[in-house]
Amino acid sequence: QFLSSTDSVPPIRTTDSSVKKQFAVLVPLVDISGEPALLYTKRSSNLTSHRGLVSFPGGGMEEGDSNLVETALREAWEEVGIASEKVDIWGEMQPVPTRIHNGFGLVTPVVAIVRQELDELILNRGEVKEVFTVRLSRLCDTQLHGYTQFRGGSGFEHGFSLPVYCGGPHVIWGLTAVMTYQFMSALLGDQYSHNIDKQCDV
Repeated sequence: QFLSSTDSVPPIRTTDSSVKKQFAVLVPLVDISGEPALLYTKRSSNLTSHRGLVSFPGGGMEEGDSNLVETALREAWEEVGIASEKVDIWGEMQPVPTRIHNGFGLVTPVVAIVRQELDELILNRGEVKEVFTVRLSRLCDTQLHGYTQFRGGSGFEHGFSLPVYCGGPHVIWGLTAVMTYQFMSALLGDQYSHNIDKQCDV
């Protein structure tokens, strides 16, 4: 039921039909003192791209990965030490397009419950500065919501609005906010509200 609910979130459309590379991220649902939360990373400022941004653990599909779930699990282990045997995969959500140097790539969010204590994580300091969690109750709080507006062009077919979340130690925006919205909308359905026309033509 959760996975079928993700189909109700309209995709962002691009004018470039060729996908240059596949990416996957793990969307980790964790337990914080008995309350569900999502785990995020803040990327290292030493990286050549996306430095300092909030993201889910993940990266590009490599030749040894048999599927995107394996990509997400491998990257989560390499970046923050999430062990695959402590992960229960729920499934994949709709991929989200992202700009790369030679066109567009697709990022597939892989949703999972992580049964690992945060103090067991081992961060790759070359890639990740810190990890933090945001409780779902705060992601639901409309007083902590915002949005960013983008006009069409630069490879996108139409303009669109994207969500912003301000309920954690760092602002969540961009692709990570889109995937957070996908997850919250699929999980809670009509009970979830974010006052934007997310990912829709404007």
